[in-house]
Amino acid sequence: MTSGLFGFYTAQRSLMLNQAAINIINTNVANINTPGYSKQRLEVSQLSVASTDASMPLVAAQSGIGAVIDSISRNRDSYIDNSYRSAYSNYSYSSELSDNVGIIEDITNGLSDSGLTEAFKEFYNAAQQLNQNPTDTVIRTNFVQRTIDVVTEFNQISSQLTGLKTNLIGDISDTSTLDISKIALDCNDLNNKLATIADLNKTISLSTTQGNTPNSLLDNRDNLLDQISQYIPLTVSSGPNNTVNLSLGGTDLITGSAQVGYFNYELKDSSAAGDWTTNPPVVKIQDQNGRDVSNDVRSKITSGKMGAIIDVTGSDINKPTINNMLDKLNLLANEFAGQINSIQTYNEPDMEDDGITPTGTTTQAMCIDKTAAIPTLKAVTQNIFLNQNTGDATNITAANIIVNSAIISNPTEIATARINYDTATGATTTDLNGTGDGSNALLMAQLENKSIPNLNYATTEKYLNTVTSNFGVQVKNVEDKLDSNDTILQQVSLKRESASGVNLDEEYTDLIKFQRSYEASARIFNVVNDIMQKIMTLGV
Repeated sequence: MTSGLFGFYTAQRSLMLNQAAINIINTNVANINTPGYSKQRLEVSQLSVASTDASMPLVAAQSGIGAVIDSISRNRDSYIDNSYRSAYSNYSYSSELSDNVGIIEDITNGLSDSGLTEAFKEFYNAAQQLNQNPTDTVIRTNFVQRTIDVVTEFNQISSQLTGLKTNLIGDISDTSTLDISKIALDCNDLNNKLATIADLNKTISLSTTQGNTPNSLLDNRDNLLDQISQYIPLTVSSGPNNTVNLSLGGTDLITGSAQVGYFNYELKDSSAAGDWTTNPPVVKIQDQNGRDVSNDVRSKITSGKMGAIIDVTGSDINKPTINNMLDKLNLLANEFAGQINSIQTYNEPDMEDDGITPTGTTTQAMCIDKTAAIPTLKAVTQNIFLNQNTGDATNITAANIIVNSAIISNPTEIATARINYDTATGATTTDLNGTGDGSNALLMAQLENKSIPNLNYATTEKYLNTVTSNFGVQVKNVEDKLDSNDTILQQVSLKRESASGVNLDEEYTDLIKFQRSYEASARIFNVVNDIMQKIMTLGV
């Protein structure tokens, strides 16, 4: 016959088990607002004696000697976790991209009626006034100021776009900006988080091998994994002893308790031949000794904040990028400057260079010879717009376009008139005395309505409107994608919260259940205790 102490021990275990369950409920409720906390539950199993004799009912009844706690588990679903991180990475990509294209849109609003478009209108109006009053020095000065206004708008917009790009990825002409760029700082942040996860893996593995369940450490690690997915598309796989392995597009970052991949942002692959100052910066993964494991992983970073930075500073013509906007702005600056300079310095091509003797009458733009005693026309030698870097009128961009200082200091250098001359003798058929007409200035004014082939046969104003409207469509698409990704993230978040979050109603129900169970176990304990005392009395 089995000992009567079975009931005593069973009741005692039941009291301890229910007390532990109530403590777990208390912990869950206390952490209901703790970010990343996973609901915990007791894993309980029945404790039995080694063997039973079914032929003896009393022994069989006492084969079960209560319940024991196997472990304290976390309510966690790895599939939902992976789905959440994927959704979070996509959302972070759209959010970062939306923020940056919003800045580009704010900058390029300077192309609208209040910015470059307005500067163009004022320039063309000043040219029209110059056509009507070519001898008026005030009007000439006003025309020069309007050219300066156009240049200023080009320079400012280009500078702001370039500044945004430098903030995001640095400037290869100034390598000191690389280390403080946003993408470089993101790489540093990633490395810190990866190092922390590697340390957590080590501690979790040790705790697991000792038979413990380090739930708080597992929660901390999952929270870090969520944060990393904000930057890059992360692949997480399970390892031994509750460790996890991390990789990016097949390139390992963490294996077991060791960090094997370190992000670095450098100009180029140090093992490749080339000029460090001209190669574009790359995101690479290196080992702990600084050797390249993957010398450029930008193509693998397809989502997350870093993916958005890479895309918005890239040159994909189908995406709203800084480079695409700069290219369009540079094209406009080059075409506008080229057209105005061509009108300013107009002269029929000298066909003698081709071995052909020119004949007939042609035309040439003329400006006023300020040095003459009386107003006299002279051949033009000065362009209106120049390249600041080279000092000539070639390869003009929005960044380097300037107004010729010779024009600014001497507005009479502006070619407002045109004359006819004999191509064979060079004799003019027009009187050079005086200031001439304003026919050349009129051609500058008429550029406002001229379709320019390299601008897709659009006028300068229409080209600007097309650029801004097309970019607006792209921005709207980005915002729509952000809304869509936000909705998906919220849905996955709710599902995740339902699986691992703390529910007060559920905890309250469990609290009542374990409280009643504790009370019942206490009653049984008291009854068994009374019985044992009676037995002890009878023995006496």
